[in-house]
Amino acid sequence: MPPATSETRNIAMESSRWRDPASPPTGEMQIRRIVLWIGICSVSAAPSLGLTLQDPGEFPLAALILGILTFASIAGLLTSLPAVRRLTAHQRLRRSVVVAYVIRTIFAALPVAPVFLDMWVGLIALGTGSILTDPLGHGHSEAPSNLMKFINTYLMVLWQGVLLNVLVWLLVPLAWMFQRLFMRAPIDGSSGACPNCGYDLRSTIPGCPCPECGEIRLAVCVDCGEDLSTGTPLTTCPSCGSVRPPVDPRWRSWVDRISRARLALVVVCCMLWGALMAITNTGLLT
Repeated sequence: MPPATSETRNIAMESSRWRDPASPPTGEMQIRRIVLWIGICSVSAAPSLGLTLQDPGEFPLAALILGILTFASIAGLLTSLPAVRRLTAHQRLRRSVVVAYVIRTIFAALPVAPVFLDMWVGLIALGTGSILTDPLGHGHSEAPSNLMKFINTYLMVLWQGVLLNVLVWLLVPLAWMFQRLFMRAPIDGSSGACPNCGYDLRSTIPGCPCPECGEIRLAVCVDCGEDLSTGTPLTTCPSCGSVRPPVDPRWRSWVDRISRARLALVVVCCMLWGALMAITNTGLLT
């Protein structure tokens, strides 16, 4: 966790909806997750983009891009839901999900990806995806029109994305078991632990240093986001009168803590790397 700085204190003044898993998502939260998923999908779709570049007449590029944007938007909105955020608030589960998607993204970024996982998933998607695309053909035997090719490619991109994410989630239990067997339990922010050393800070006044490591305890109101790191004991929020226990803003998800510029830089790098791998994959598949 980052140390307490003036920038971190400024974060504490932002809306508490960014931190409370039980509260509805904000527009900023949803946009951040959609943008992040665009970056993930850009790398994950590199093998499919290679096939599109190889045969653009059969697999329209515009349909692939629209499918990626649609899937990223749906995934971003779903991961912003309070139920999902409450689930991923568990540190060990969150770490397992991150590890699974990092492994998937790294694997997709390798030039050999089409020869292994993506090729087989693509074949499964083509085989099972006929259930979605055949009714659209209306039983005609003639060559599909450009519109039908666009629709078929669009639906196949979405279906392949679902299958790949199912496979990724199969890695989550493995990552969970690895942590249970070989790693110590992560610090639980919901218990009032110090984000630096894990010391129980529930009896420490917000704004005062941790008795164990000296890290300043930050606290904000769960309901209004008021900075409560005053160094004096408070039982109610002076702004809204809430009596709920305050929270440390540093326990927010990474996608909510990172600056907009850095998030944009990460996503742009993912998109460029995905395009580079797609061109490389095109050469490997020819």
